Amino acid sequence: MRTHNNLFEKIVSFENLLLAAKFARRGKRQKYATARFNLDLECELWRLQNELVTKSWRHGGYHNFKIFEPKERLISAASYRDRVAHHALHNILGPIFDSTFVFDSYATRLGKGTHRAIDRFQEFARRYRYVIKCDIKKYFFNIDRNILFDFICKKVACLDTLWMIREVLDSSTRCPGFEEKGIPIGNLTSQFFANIYLNGLDHLIKEDMLCKGYVRYMDDSVIFDDDKSHLWQIKTKVSECLARLGLELHENKCRIYRTSHGVPFFGMIIFDTHRRIKRQNLIRYKRRLKRLQGLDRDGLVKWHHVRQSVQSWIGHVKHANSYKIRDLVLKDIVFQRQAGVD
Repeated sequence: MRTHNNLFEKIVSFENLLLAAKFARRGKRQKYATARFNLDLECELWRLQNELVTKSWRHGGYHNFKIFEPKERLISAASYRDRVAHHALHNILGPIFDSTFVFDSYATRLGKGTHRAIDRFQEFARRYRYVIKCDIKKYFFNIDRNILFDFICKKVACLDTLWMIREVLDSSTRCPGFEEKGIPIGNLTSQFFANIYLNGLDHLIKEDMLCKGYVRYMDDSVIFDDDKSHLWQIKTKVSECLARLGLELHENKCRIYRTSHGVPFFGMIIFDTHRRIKRQNLIRYKRRLKRLQGLDRDGLVKWHHVRQSVQSWIGHVKHANSYKIRDLVLKDIVFQRQAGVD
């Protein structure tokens, strides 16, 4: 396996840090920390560059909060400044590791994403009779940082870059529940590292087990076949591989579906012929719209947040057969202000 050296100069170059700041700013322009950093962007980037070059940079702590939809999760958000460093690291390492990933790994990769994963899922649903869904128990909480670092070292030989990676990984100890192992949910680097951690499993399934029908998005993976018993055998081998990584499957969430009956995947029920939005997701979003309607009425939310929420939801559900559903959800919701008014 080819290893890469002399990466650190590319990571800490001003051009790369400037690009990283641009990526970190996406969707965060209205945040105070973003505005403050970008107010004197050049000076901030020179300061960050100097700290990285002299190795005086220390990853800060995290802002921890919980989300409850679609399920309860602890999110740990790094400071804006540290997120710029994350993007700078990913800009250089991303293409190196992306070339090692299997085609059907869809998380945090250019040209992939949830909707491509859904399309691929349906493509396999049309070709195979059965699918098994594999869900890993508390994936991010149970990643062994030392094993992960060893995987990274197989591709990265640059000692300065490895120092920066280790600094990011060790910052996980500042999050509740991650003192011994695990990486926090909410960072670009965490999602990237999580992809690397299961890359060996992907190759095992695709190349050793010869499973042509396979899709993985982060810790959610599905395997297709025409033989139920063969899928149970594959599940056993997957469990054995995960055990070597310190992981285990959620036994009560791993089950086999007949593809023609519809399979839940990313908020949709996917059939071989069509797709439907899950009822729970429709109810959840309608409640969210009503909350936004109340905040809008009281002047507590900016219009662009409302518009962004609605457009994001439409952008997702339009990938299903949902025209009538969209009309049903949106028709009774009226906001006080018009588009373009803040």
